[in-house]
Amino acid sequence: SIIKPKVIFEWQDDSDIGSAAVMDENGRIYLANTKGVVKAFSAKSGTPSKTKKSNISPLWQFATSGKIFSTPAISGGSLVVGSSDSFIYCINAKNGNLIWKVKAGKSVLASPTIFKGRVYIGASDGIFRAIDLKSGNLVWEYKNIKGFVEAKAYVDDKGVYIGSWGSTLYALNPDNGSLLWSWTNNKGRGLSPAAVWPVKANGKIFIVTPERMTHALDATTGHELWRARGGRESVGLSPDASVVYV
Repeated sequence: SIIKPKVIFEWQDDSDIGSAAVMDENGRIYLANTKGVVKAFSAKSGTPSKTKKSNISPLWQFATSGKIFSTPAISGGSLVVGSSDSFIYCINAKNGNLIWKVKAGKSVLASPTIFKGRVYIGASDGIFRAIDLKSGNLVWEYKNIKGFVEAKAYVDDKGVYIGSWGSTLYALNPDNGSLLWSWTNNKGRGLSPAAVWPVKANGKIFIVTPERMTHALDATTGHELWRARGGRESVGLSPDASVVYV
């Protein structure tokens, strides 16, 4: 029999939502829209009824001056998101107050990754940044990104892996931002590994490109180990990391 999923939360926003929502351990949901507004909700607030008007309302709202296509990231009560107004914002997840903001040279469409107290995020100015989550101070920046970044980096102790609309995937040193290696499919901007969030397993980086090709790269050297037809802008791994879904 077909099991019908139960909707536990539903919200009709007043603008397009161009990124994913995130939820913290306290059951709070955070989303951002193309009006540039970040909103927080309690998942326990329920769903709209077909017979009566819903009383769901945001716990708080924070407005930026641009549009948001960046999926927020949350850690330790701090919510980080980028905006097309060229700022990276860190917001108090409890009350919606601004903690800090960092200005980029152009719009910030990319999604942040938070790892061990640092925010890793790219922008449209050709710069990838590592920012201290607590203070907002710049830790390092890599200035040689070709094209702009819109994706979310994969980060661990060995590398920061991110693609751009310059037909290139970069592996950076997470400590100082130096280039470890770069890879290109030499296919031009339109077929760049730019809209995919890289994943890593068993010493390999997996990405897909708009030419509908899946690539497995050696995470240490960037050498392409294999490629297979299939996929486009999405890629994932099974729980045991032995199967790639595209």
